[in-house]
Amino acid sequence: MRTAQNNAETVTAAVSYYGQPDSDPEALAKLDTPLLAIFAGRDRSIPITDVRAFRDSALTLDKPVEVVVEPDALHGFANPGDARYNESSAARAFARTIAFLRQHLGA
Repeated sequence: MRTAQNNAETVTAAVSYYGQPDSDPEALAKLDTPLLAIFAGRDRSIPITDVRAFRDSALTLDKPVEVVVEPDALHGFANPGDARYNESSAARAFARTIAFLRQHLGA
């Protein structure tokens, strides 16, 4: 997320899996790069309230952010080497990632 915020002139689109959301309007003001932010609904290290605050701030500021929450997933759900791997959540997140990148990067 920070790469997209701080490098809008060189980053065309960005995807973040379970990154720490920053709902501060000043930080979000720099975000002009389309961002897909994917979170785990049962992530103990990133409260869903923080995810919602990030989403709401981005919407209020009309930022190009799409927030997806995998409701039954834990942090690390998309990592097949992690004990918290969730195959169905990972597959959905990967499909969203591919569709998002195709939309913004072409191909």
